Amino acid sequence: MLVPMRVTPKNWTPDAPITLKNGTKTTISALAQQRDLVLHFFYTRCNGSCPVTTHNLKKIARMMPGKFEKNAMILSISLDPERDTTADLKEFASRNSLPQWWQVARCDRQALDSLLDSIGFNAEPYDSKTKAIVHASEVIFGSQKTGRWRMANPQWSEPHVVKELFEITFDGVQYRNPRRPGVTLDRNRRSRA
Repeated sequence: MLVPMRVTPKNWTPDAPITLKNGTKTTISALAQQRDLVLHFFYTRCNGSCPVTTHNLKKIARMMPGKFEKNAMILSISLDPERDTTADLKEFASRNSLPQWWQVARCDRQALDSLLDSIGFNAEPYDSKTKAIVHASEVIFGSQKTGRWRMANPQWSEPHVVKELFEITFDGVQYRNPRRPGVTLDRNRRSRA
């Protein structure tokens, strides 16, 4: 099961060596230097939250035309490195009709556990009583340029809310509170407009 993320220090970037679905070896931090990232943890064999989360992330990405094609990427990382091969990752991408900018990856168990620990997640492969895969569907998203990393649950949150969180995090967009006209939030500062 995934548990909530603890607060991360400014300019923190999650990192682990990963293998992309095409066999290319890289690191999460190398990808984060090139683009804003959404980290999506999943099971290729999941028939519960993973398909819903994947569908909702696709919907959110469509609400942000051009953003993911140019400046951001969704990086889906397998929670089952012992079973998932690059062929399984390719099949997952094909089955879900994922666009080219959406990367699917795996890493070895030690690197995965270290990555999950660094963001405060604990992923158990399955429920020991029922043997079913059970996990939360939070995604971690952030930007090297803003130095911010946050968490949201695209399975249960309204897509437009997650989209706005992505924009605020990736672009440092000023948020105007409709309930308090004249008050904006710009990164860590409050100001009067």
